[in-house]
This record gives sequence, structure tokens and C-alpha cells, in this order.
Amino acid sequence: MTGLGSRLAVLVLVGVLAAACTDNADPKPLPSPSASPSASPSSSGPVAPTLPAEAKGKSAASAKAFVRYWVAVLNYSGPAGDTRDLRSLSAQRCIDCDAIADFIEQVSGAGGAITGKGWTVRNVRIIDGAGTNGPTLDALVDVSPQRVIPKAGAKPRRFPGGKRLKTFWLQWQHATWSVSRLDQSQ
Repeated sequence: MTGLGSRLAVLVLVGVLAAACTDNADPKPLPSPSASPSASPSSSGPVAPTLPAEAKGKSAASAKAFVRYWVAVLNYSGPAGDTRDLRSLSAQRCIDCDAIADFIEQVSGAGGAITGKGWTVRNVRIIDGAGTNGPTLDALVDVSPQRVIPKAGAKPRRFPGGKRLKTFWLQWQHATWSVSRLDQSQ
């Protein structure tokens, strides 16, 4: 598979990924991300989330909150066709992160569209807190069904949702987390 087909497959994988994990204590739900100051309240399009206070700092709890925030940014990026924040939260060496952002940009640039409710993080747990640069976390994700119109005038492609396991490798740089690697189950 090459070109649009392989990128479409990566996006579908992204949409279907989730990690089955449990925490020792009942996790507190992460508040819904707030709108960015640049977003207009009258705009009808998606609003970019902002980094919640819970995702700041180097603690295990902040790492888990950061993974939830990264997913919220992904959920915004697809329908909005805006990958700036997604790319800024992902290290340059994160191959899957780049593939996801590249696909979104390709669809958006061709006049296409990505619709669906995105990923819903059900649970996040640290599977290795002693990584070289940061922790490794598994996230159990419900991926909603998606509809992708790869370019203007093209027939829509529909992708089923489902539960997926996503593994995030985080790194701490410049006083914040970033995703240095993302593995997605199929």
C-alpha cells in the first residue's frame, strides 16, 4: 500500500487504537479541555483544546493527563484539518505521530474531510515509569466510527470503530511532555 492508501490505513489505525489498562485507585475524570483564547465563541467549527493544569509537571498523574490531552488534540486536528498543536506535542522522531498529522494535512489540503467522534480514552496506566527520557503508558481507547473523504468530490470511506490499545512513550523536554513514540494495536 502506498500514498493515500497507507496514510488512510494509519489514520484508521489511529482511530481504532486503545489500551486496556487499570490504575490502582479510581482515576479522577479529566476536565474537558477548554477553548483556546484565539477561538471565537461564534465559530461553528471545532475548538482547539488547551493544556489542562493536570497535565503540567513531571508526575505520573501529569503524564496520564498529558496522554488524555494529546488525544483531545488529535480529536480536534482531524475534523479541523489543523495539525499545528498535534505536531508541537509530538517529537520529530515519532513516526506514527507524523504519519497521522501528514494524513490529516493531505486530506485537508485536497479539500477532503474527516468526521467522527474520535477517540475516547477509557483508562491510562503507566507500564514503565523508568524510561530513559520518560514513562511509557498504555491507553485503552474507544475509537468511534469514522468517515473520510480523501479529496474533494471523492466517495466517502467509512471505518468501523472499536476498542484499541495505544502505547505512548513520553519524553520530558523544555518543561513539558511530548510523545516520542506511539504504538497502535490493530
